[in-house]
Amino acid sequence: MVVLIGAAWLLNYLPFRPGMIGRVAFHRKYHAMPVADSVRVMISAMVLSGVSLAMLLVVAVAVSRAEHLGFRVAWLIAPTVGVGLVAACARVMGWLWWREVAALCVRSVDMLAWVARYAMVFALVGQELAIEHVVVVAAVCQVAMVVPLTGNGLGLREWAVGLTMAAVATAGMREQAAAVGLAADLVNRGAELVLVVPVGLGCSWMLTSIVKRRGEGQA
Repeated sequence: MVVLIGAAWLLNYLPFRPGMIGRVAFHRKYHAMPVADSVRVMISAMVLSGVSLAMLLVVAVAVSRAEHLGFRVAWLIAPTVGVGLVAACARVMGWLWWREVAALCVRSVDMLAWVARYAMVFALVGQELAIEHVVVVAAVCQVAMVVPLTGNGLGLREWAVGLTMAAVATAGMREQAAAVGLAADLVNRGAELVLVVPVGLGCSWMLTSIVKRRGEGQA
């Protein structure tokens, strides 16, 4: 799965997300997983991402007036920790829905990682944001990457972040805020590309070897 996701990560930079289609085809051929189940999993992941971001935004707004940064960050992490504890308790009790709660916890960790990424790249371009604004930018980023016409939201994501910054800026500062948003996401994209090319190529090579071995085993 790790190798498959790594290869798909690079392929999804092409239009219409061929990496995602390839993952569905791989599961269908080698794991006998119906296409409908793969689609259900992907839709569930998007829904859980939305729920995770909603939780983060509610908490971020609630603690936005707190002066201590550590306090705000701790509260931002708290819902994810709480969901993880609920999942662990549900599993111990033998309740079958623990998997759904655990999946929500994992997606929440993923969304926290995106929030941390944007907090860092905005700091790198000299523009530290309020936590609630960072969460909003992360949410917009996730929506932009779902659009299949551009590979991994290439171009669209950068403009979406820039326009979001303009929308939350005060009057008279919107053009500057949009430029800062564009610059921050370009830094984010550059760092991403440094990883996606070697990881994607390496995983593609390993996946090809796996497929070849399986083909020889079935011959």
